[in-house]
Amino acid sequence: MPSNPTTTPTSTPAGVDLHELLEHVTRVEAELDQVRQALAKTERLATLGEIAGLIAHEVNNLMTPIRSYAQMAIAKPGDTELSGKALRKAFEGADKAARVASAMLQLSGDPKFELLDEPAEIESADPQEAFEQALLCLARDPSKDRIELIEEVEGAAKVAMAPTALQQVLLNLILNARNAMPRGGTLTFRVGPNADGVDAQSENCGGDDGGGGGGCSTWNMVRLELADTGCGIAPDRITKVFESFETRGADGKSGGGSGLGLTVCKRLIERVGGTIEVVSVEGEGACFRLLLPVISRAA
Repeated sequence: MPSNPTTTPTSTPAGVDLHELLEHVTRVEAELDQVRQALAKTERLATLGEIAGLIAHEVNNLMTPIRSYAQMAIAKPGDTELSGKALRKAFEGADKAARVASAMLQLSGDPKFELLDEPAEIESADPQEAFEQALLCLARDPSKDRIELIEEVEGAAKVAMAPTALQQVLLNLILNARNAMPRGGTLTFRVGPNADGVDAQSENCGGDDGGGGGGCSTWNMVRLELADTGCGIAPDRITKVFESFETRGADGKSGGGSGLGLTVCKRLIERVGGTIEVVSVEGEGACFRLLLPVISRAA
């Protein structure tokens, strides 16, 4: 009896069609990508929701002197000095409220902000500007919560990250630090060259450099640090802070946020080839260290 001809197997030993299985895996991966993108958007909205009450309180503080001066100016229409002061107060309050609203709209509605889609072009963000925009979203001066703010920025490097993404990362870290210092403390923001002296060539380098000449920009790494003097993080949680649904509260063990902030931050940072780590001594504070690629373009 002749032997059966050799054939290419098209099914698994269990009888499942291999092609159908691969198609199913592809669909699951696509659905997982959509869930991760939705997670990033949900976390942004959760962060804004967390600070909504604080913002409402601060906007009310802005409106109180505007109303008071306007009432006095109406009562004394002939007092030009009072009318001028009322107009100045109205402008100052409206200007700050507009800047707060602009920062929040940027964070909540940037159509280019996607967690997994590759950007059409390399974007850059100024770390100090992103930090100040994040503070602006809070609409509240840290000193009102007895928090001393220190900024130590060396140079004017721009990191290879979408401004909205960096703003979300810093806003989450600021909120965590604020929650860890309910009785006040010191919040220090540092920007400078990588302390380890390690430079790297970006794997994303290639294509149009954004300057119209094509080719590739020169990249290296820069370090961002956000350190607080709060409660610190318990030793049994230090390795879990970047896991989903882990939060950090005033006791260093539990918090009231969404529990997604640091998870999304880690994904955003790793997406551009960066890293994030935390060092902490319980009861003495915590320091989050970000290592990000930086774009340096010739003039």
